[in-house]
Amino acid sequence: MQPSQALYLLGFSATPGRSSASKMDVATKAMLSHLGIETLSVDGVLAWYKRIDRCDFEGDEGERNLSDIQWLTPRVIAHERVVSTLSQQFPFYPSRFGTLFSSHASLFSFALATQATLASFFDRIDGKNEWGLKFYGDTLKAAEILAERDGIVHQGKPLGGANYLKLRQMQRENSASSHSILSQAFDLAIQSLVAQFQDMVSRPLIAAKGATKSEELVGNIALLVPHNVALDLNLWVEQWNQSKASKSA
Repeated sequence: MQPSQALYLLGFSATPGRSSASKMDVATKAMLSHLGIETLSVDGVLAWYKRIDRCDFEGDEGERNLSDIQWLTPRVIAHERVVSTLSQQFPFYPSRFGTLFSSHASLFSFALATQATLASFFDRIDGKNEWGLKFYGDTLKAAEILAERDGIVHQGKPLGGANYLKLRQMQRENSASSHSILSQAFDLAIQSLVAQFQDMVSRPLIAAKGATKSEELVGNIALLVPHNVALDLNLWVEQWNQSKASKSA
């Protein structure tokens, strides 16, 4: 490798034969060949990388490039495209954009040091897809449910003018009590999911706006779901959205 070059790492996969989805389709092979992507085999692990000019990411020119949105955007998109394509072919562990190694020796050493962790990761996700579920709660509806419990409203109608004002105050303040109702509904959903799909992690509460102004993100989770039970998750979502427990969340 020339001194002016670096190895841009896209990620890792298991070597062919370890994965149940080890065959790569023709279109993917053609894309990888066109982009000049190579592999380095290290004790059952493949490192996927591309040779690039070191100055693209290092030194003064690299600093200018990384602050130039027009230079950065197409390369980030290309990175995500390759990672997404490889992830659809077999268990794949992606690297962050701009991860560089100075030589094959340094990449080999890194892959060897992380081989056991990577192998465990591949075994864990093989034959599974990652699903994301977001739970939205309607804070106004939650406040109405609480008000009904407290005798402030009956059948959706406030019992007197003072109670009408109390209801509106509860809705405006997005009270801790209404949050409690949403949290309880979300906890019920998690309990139901854990009973069927054990491999689950929480994600940050960052999401697009809900369908109404009063909706907010209550929970955001990711699940690893085996291919043969994906329909079960779809069915769970449909049943949950129609269940009594979900009416306020």
